[in-house]
Parts: sequence; C-alpha cells; structure tokens
Amino acid sequence: GPRHGNGPRPRGGGGGSAPDVVLASLADRAVASVGETILFRYEARLGSSAPATKVVLTVERPSNTELISTKVNRGSGCTGTRTITCDLDF
Repeated sequence: GPRHGNGPRPRGGGGGSAPDVVLASLADRAVASVGETILFRYEARLGSSAPATKVVLTVERPSNTELISTKVNRGSGCTGTRTITCDLDF
C-alpha cells in the first residue's frame, strides 16, 4: 500500500545492546476526498530476541486530516492529536 510521507520515528533503549525494532507504515489508500476516511497503520515488531523497553513511536499527523482514534495492542497507549506519541513495550 501507499507509504505515509512522515513515517514513524522510533526512540528507545535503556543501555546495553540495542534491540532490533522493525517499523512499517501503511495507508489504506493514496488519495481521499473530503469526508472520506484513510486508515494509517503503523506496526512496530521486535526483530531480535533482545527485550525492548521504553520504545516510543512518534508520528506527525498530516495537517489536512482529522484524528479519529488511536489503538495499540501493547504498552500504555498514545497521546496527542497532531504529534501522536505511543509508548510501547515488547
């Protein structure tokens, strides 16, 4: 699918060997008309056996869009409406 222009930026680490966090950013369509919904999906996967803690995913929402909701399946969730910050734990 189309890639989001302002892709996710990972931050994290707590010292020692850095875990391998793999990120993907997809949108369900490249173009939408006013009033249509575009689903942006950001996936973070742990690509190694090293544990990952304090992983933060930060996404800049396009200025001509409205945030409807965020959802995470790990960690404490997301905050923000223009700059969206999600705390994740693996």
